Amino acid sequence: MSQIARVVRIGLLLHQETGYGRSILRGIINYGKYQPSWELIDGGPPSAAGLEDLLQAQVDAVIAEVRDPALMELCRLKVKVLVTVASGTRPLAGSHWGGVSTDNNGVGRMAFSFYHARGFRHLAFLGSPGRPYSDLRLQGFRDAATAHGLRVTLPPHAPDGTLPREELVRWLSLLPPRTALLAANDATGVMALREIRAIGRAVPEDLVVLGVDNNELACELTHPALSSIDINTQEMGLQASGLLKLILQEPLPENRRRLLIHPKAVVERRSTDSLAVEDPRLRRALLIIRERACEWLTVAELLQEVHMSRRALETGFKSAFGLTLQQQIDRVRVARACALLVETRQATPDIAAACGWPSASQMCKTFRRHTGKTPTEFRRKA
Repeated sequence: MSQIARVVRIGLLLHQETGYGRSILRGIINYGKYQPSWELIDGGPPSAAGLEDLLQAQVDAVIAEVRDPALMELCRLKVKVLVTVASGTRPLAGSHWGGVSTDNNGVGRMAFSFYHARGFRHLAFLGSPGRPYSDLRLQGFRDAATAHGLRVTLPPHAPDGTLPREELVRWLSLLPPRTALLAANDATGVMALREIRAIGRAVPEDLVVLGVDNNELACELTHPALSSIDINTQEMGLQASGLLKLILQEPLPENRRRLLIHPKAVVERRSTDSLAVEDPRLRRALLIIRERACEWLTVAELLQEVHMSRRALETGFKSAFGLTLQQQIDRVRVARACALLVETRQATPDIAAACGWPSASQMCKTFRRHTGKTPTEFRRKA
């Protein structure tokens, strides 16, 4: 007679009213489907009352979206096994605590790469100074810009981090044409779009705006719809569940109890549907590369379509974007390959063909030059 496995009761404290919390929950649920001994118990939004309800239900462990220091202290006193899921790094109070957080520095770097590939030279950031997620996103954005000889313009926040509306409006009105603005999150991006529209500047023709978190309802309700970085919150839920299972099985060193989840991709909508290039031939070249780089596009074919000499096009392109034509083609292909490596289980030769490379070896060589990793290493760490 087979022995019945003991039920493991997993308590959840998540802000399910937000897209962020719902997406994490979806990842937890998907993981839980393959854990027959797990019973997921919803404690509602993170709160002392919700935690007490879970303790009354005698849960074995908790996955929680904890930001409030008082609630964190309560967890420290009463919860033995806990995995936190939040944007910033949280302290690990004991050997049975783990933390899964967003690679916020990577978010900033991804935003810069997105803008730089489209030719934007004027960059701006709007966030909340003092908030770790905002500061790290700014750091990644600014470090990547500095490495390319560019600077990021910031609004004049007060020492306490506040920014009066009149100061924000003045700052937005003074930004140079064709400025690319990164908002620290979608709520800030929505606010920026509203104020930009109020002062009569056009998005995306004059300014472009990119948010973070990809809260689909919030992004689609704006005018124009807000582009946003998908920070891979469903993967956070999956990884938090997997980490919790490991912690329940055996003690882990602290470096294995901290996981950093890389952002998934920029989800493009109308607010960034613009290129910061005045020469129509360069704009056309960039658009062709964006649309057809993965369709075996060659530089020779590109030259035929834009009706320019190779020397003139290469010189203009290098001046506008800091890249050669082939480097930009490779950049688009690598971005597509990254997405396929994360989102599918396709073999490397199939991905190479889908991205426009003649062979897997050519893909590996180019991929490593751009990312510092082989495709296999990238997939394993994604």
